Amino acid sequence: MKLRLTVLANPTTVGGTVTGGGTFDSGTSRTVTATANSGYTFINWTNVANALPVSTDASYTFTLNENITLTANFIQNSDLGDVIVEAEPIGGAPATTLPDKGAVRDAVLTQDDIDDINGGDTITIGLEVEAPASAPTDAGIVYGALGSNTLGMFLDISMHKIKSSAPLTAESITTLNEPIKITLEIPANLQKEGRTFSAIAVKGTGVTIHADKDSNPNTLTIETDHFSTYAIVYSGGTTPPRPRPDSDSDSDSGSSGGGGGGGGGYSSTVPVSWWLEPNPAQTLANGAKTSSSDFTRTRSINHQYGVRKAAWQRLKGYKYEHDTVVNNAVQVRLYITAPELIDRDTLVTGWVSSTVVTQRRLLFEKWFANKVRVVHMDNAEPWGQEVQIAARIDLAGWDTKLLYFYSYSVKTNAYTRIPAPRYWIDANGYLHFYTQLAGDIIISEGDLERR
Repeated sequence: MKLRLTVLANPTTVGGTVTGGGTFDSGTSRTVTATANSGYTFINWTNVANALPVSTDASYTFTLNENITLTANFIQNSDLGDVIVEAEPIGGAPATTLPDKGAVRDAVLTQDDIDDINGGDTITIGLEVEAPASAPTDAGIVYGALGSNTLGMFLDISMHKIKSSAPLTAESITTLNEPIKITLEIPANLQKEGRTFSAIAVKGTGVTIHADKDSNPNTLTIETDHFSTYAIVYSGGTTPPRPRPDSDSDSDSGSSGGGGGGGGGYSSTVPVSWWLEPNPAQTLANGAKTSSSDFTRTRSINHQYGVRKAAWQRLKGYKYEHDTVVNNAVQVRLYITAPELIDRDTLVTGWVSSTVVTQRRLLFEKWFANKVRVVHMDNAEPWGQEVQIAARIDLAGWDTKLLYFYSYSVKTNAYTRIPAPRYWIDANGYLHFYTQLAGDIIISEGDLERR
């Protein structure tokens, strides 16, 4: 049986030409082709019988089973919308580029988006890279994945699209059709010879490690289809060497006292640590003093002090503070906003004057050219949240606008820069800063520079 295939162009003559029409046997494979004229773009084929689109391919192949009339639709280029791709660094984030904007369009746009563009809409695809003012809530996942790497900075990477027909509505993009490349310029303060950079991306409760896709040592190019918390990390170039075998500067004096402690700001003759823990009446005992309706403060004088896991739960609804007192003066005050989130026995004392503090300072001043100060926290594990520490430190003669903060682990002999410490010095001379990391807090004037 013979069937008729008719092909038309819309608009006629000016839009483009069509081929493939004629009379053919039923059940045969047929191909119709549309070629746009200059100044026009092919949009789709539609079935004249029901006005429904059948293909967006200019060369469309199908099985002929009925008499059919197909129309090739063209649109004048001036009537088409556009796609704008841009990258925007925010809040001190590094300069960011999207090296293949065509790939970004292919990865982001849906068929509905393409139809809107063909209808005259302009779509702006925006990549936002933000340097958060404080450590993100999922920073602990990054810390747990650092391994031998050093943290450079946190970034919050997100993507959105905005249509010109709805300019006030930004649609968040959570999934891509395919991965895209993002190139980040390494901040000048992180650029050093011998460093290898990569990125850690938080994905749920796990991470994805992104190796550098380019050969430029001062940029980091990653390929990803995921937007979340990222961290620029590096290896090589800065990790201080392990102290020599004949050096005793990596040994702690005194009892650790357990509970995540790691040596203290005291001599080995002090008694066992005191602990805040619930008494049988389920109230807080052993030194707890409720100073107001919304916070609880404890104090220790010349000895370690810790809080039991069960006591942390009793502090829910309160902010918690602890003062480490030496010679009738507070050396270190620790502020914890959500104490109930801590799920282990934890030491809360800190020291700015002790044998351990001196050992750490001499160790870093041996290998680095910077001025160094140390706050030794008896807790060596991450806090699991951002805490504030206030320490009475002598910074006379320092340029306090150039302070860098690091957490040093004796166990691994590695240090990690503390991102966004948001530090200031109060009227009483106490240096305040924020951190999720504990252990030995190393404070330097400027980024650490090897001798």
